[in-house]
Amino acid sequence: MTTWRARYNAVIRSKRWKLLKQARRNLTNNRCERCGRADYLELHHLHYQTLGNESLEDVELLCESCHEAADEEREIRVQHEQEARQASYELKRIRARFQGWLKRIGLDINTTSQDVLQKEWDKFIAYIEDQDG
Repeated sequence: MTTWRARYNAVIRSKRWKLLKQARRNLTNNRCERCGRADYLELHHLHYQTLGNESLEDVELLCESCHEAADEEREIRVQHEQEARQASYELKRIRARFQGWLKRIGLDINTTSQDVLQKEWDKFIAYIEDQDG
């Protein structure tokens, strides 16, 4: 079984990667796409979803210092995306629990008034907080 790092290393050593880098160099007049420098240019993955099958839109040509900054930006973006997915999952889970709460007392979230829903929500949250202690 190949590790992610081994796959990544194989990709950036491949002939396809070198051709992609040359194509990106041609598009950018052999300049860093962020600061315009022309020395020590590296191809940067904007994301890794297409690793091994990148297109010109998946990469940018950057000097060493801009590449380091771009890597840090990507890490932060990926972390925020993971946190957003986790928060979305938690909200769906809480909504499902609240719907179960309503069902047990004979209410439907789609047909119950906002005032009644708010009162039940407050009770539900108090119950959850008490359970989580």
